Amino acid sequence: MGGARGRGRAGICAAIAVSAVLLVLPAPNTGPAAGSTAEGSRNGATTLAEAWPDHRPVTLPRARPDGSSFEPRLVLDANRAVGLLTSADDTAVSLVVLTFSAPDAPRVLAATAQADHVVFDAVTVRGDTAYWMTTTPDGDGISGALWAADLSAGPTRLVTADTGRAAFRGSQYDLQVVNGRVYWAAVRSVDPVVTEIRSIAEADAGAGAPVRVLALDRSYSLTAVPWITSEPGRGGVPLELRNLETGRRVTLAVGPEERAWCTPTWCRTSGPGPLGDILTLARPDAGERRRITYSGDIGVADVAIADRFEILTTPLPTRYATTRETLVLYDLRTGRAALVAVVTSRSARDGWLWWETTDGESATWHLLDLTSLP
Repeated sequence: MGGARGRGRAGICAAIAVSAVLLVLPAPNTGPAAGSTAEGSRNGATTLAEAWPDHRPVTLPRARPDGSSFEPRLVLDANRAVGLLTSADDTAVSLVVLTFSAPDAPRVLAATAQADHVVFDAVTVRGDTAYWMTTTPDGDGISGALWAADLSAGPTRLVTADTGRAAFRGSQYDLQVVNGRVYWAAVRSVDPVVTEIRSIAEADAGAGAPVRVLALDRSYSLTAVPWITSEPGRGGVPLELRNLETGRRVTLAVGPEERAWCTPTWCRTSGPGPLGDILTLARPDAGERRRITYSGDIGVADVAIADRFEILTTPLPTRYATTRETLVLYDLRTGRAALVAVVTSRSARDGWLWWETTDGESATWHLLDLTSLP
């Protein structure tokens, strides 16, 4: 996002007919202890702990006793997450299910050598089964594969290698299981633009069944199936939401300097304003409109996590090698913003927000169930 990056006090201003919020975050302490979630209070901003005092995040060290490090990719509940485990010597990466109460015994779903350059692009879980997509360089470019395994025990199985040129945008919707089918998007060609919506029946996983392919003459991404969305609208090009089952289409107008993203429940537009970037959130039918003026960035690709929260960030100067930023949670329901922490990494999906803080020597993950917040 463009726009000014400024410092100042947090403020809220109302506008007639539109819920409007001006967010200019205070400048937190940038010293080693800046990972605290309570820092903002002395600068005049509401903190996460002040906004929801009875709801504390689960904490988990990045480093494990054997020197390996863990990075969550999908939080299952307050005691489990699927993520990447990197060996202490940085030669191996595994996709694992980590149980926080028994961190020394991760369930390994897939193990790879760093030298093989395997990328774990997307992961999702339905019931007791994890599905994930990988891409690997080969003699012909990049090859993809869809895999599955039970969360608790049993072998890993190849679902299909017929993935097409799978496309990912860091969204919780990149890989989905809906009504017994696993869905993902792929790019058939870029000139002319042809998108493929691919799926395979769960029951056929590993059985050599064909992949169902729907070709579309435009650049689309998955949102909540059966809905798809055109790529973020920009430069005055309208964004389209499309239901693949009913054929219904919803079009969102986009200004010449705006970008737009949509799900079936919320749409977000972003564009420059006199005091910073202006984010406008509204239902696809233009109802429940909110406007936020914010000096910073959009924190995650998806709109309105848990149908309620926008994740916002502001980069900070740092004397460390890692990037540091202020993380803010904006509540669409109440119009309230809360300063979460100064973080080095953050992500959100499926109702969970998680972020990493550091004191300069060690790093800690913090995982918050957004659906539990009143």
